[in-house]
Amino acid sequence: MNSKRPRFAGRQNYVHCISRTIDCQFLLGEVEREAFVRLMRKVEVFTGVRVITYAVLSNHFHILLAENEPETLSDAALLDRLGDYYGRDSKTFRKHEAFLTQLQEHGLDGAIAEFHERFQKRMNNFSEFMKTLKQCFTQWYNKRNDRLGTVWSDRFKSILVEPGSDALSHMAAYIDLNPVRANMVDDPMDYRWSGYGEAMAGQDPACRGLERLYTSDTGYRPQGKAGVPAKSEE
Repeated sequence: MNSKRPRFAGRQNYVHCISRTIDCQFLLGEVEREAFVRLMRKVEVFTGVRVITYAVLSNHFHILLAENEPETLSDAALLDRLGDYYGRDSKTFRKHEAFLTQLQEHGLDGAIAEFHERFQKRMNNFSEFMKTLKQCFTQWYNKRNDRLGTVWSDRFKSILVEPGSDALSHMAAYIDLNPVRANMVDDPMDYRWSGYGEAMAGQDPACRGLERLYTSDTGYRPQGKAGVPAKSEE
C-alpha cells in the first residue's frame, strides 16, 4: 500500500492488514505477543491511525485500522506524541524537545515547519503505521534474541474495507475469531492478544476500538467455536 492506494473519497477509510513471520516460523510466544501489543499501542498514539481490533497469533497478525484525515498539530501536541512514542525520559525525546525549543527561540518558522513535516508525514497513514510497527518490533525482537535480520516474511498484505456497519463488523469478527479457528481457545473472549479479548477484559484502548461496532446496528459479537462457519479460513 502507498499514498496512491484506493480510498473512499470523503469517507472514513478502513483497512485489514496482515503480516506473517519469516518462513511462517512460530516466533511469537506470549512474551513476544505482549511486546507486540505494547508497541502497537505506542504506534497508534503516535500516528493517529486507530486500531479497531486485532489478533496476534504465533506466526502472523491481523489488524483492522481506521485512517483519519491529515491534521496539523501544534508544537505542544507534536511533543506530546513524541513523548508518548519515545518516552519522555529518553535521550531521543529530549533531543527533539531541545531542538524544537531552540528553533522557537530563534523564530525559525520555516525550520519548525520542516521539523513538523518530518514526523507528520508518518501520521494518519496505514502504510506508515505498519512500517513503523514492524520495524519497532523487529528491533525489540533482535535485541532480545541477539540476532540480526528481518522477523517478517514480506511487507504486508492489505484489504480495503467498504465503509459501512456490515462490512466492518464482519471483518472485525473474522479477525477476532482467528484464535478460535487456530484451536487456541474455545471462546474469543479468552484470547488475551486480540481486540475482542482485551475489550472483554475492560482494557480502554480495545474498548474504544470496538465501540463503534457495538454501538452500531450490526449486532457485532463474535461467537465461540460453535459459532464459527464451517468453511472459515485463516
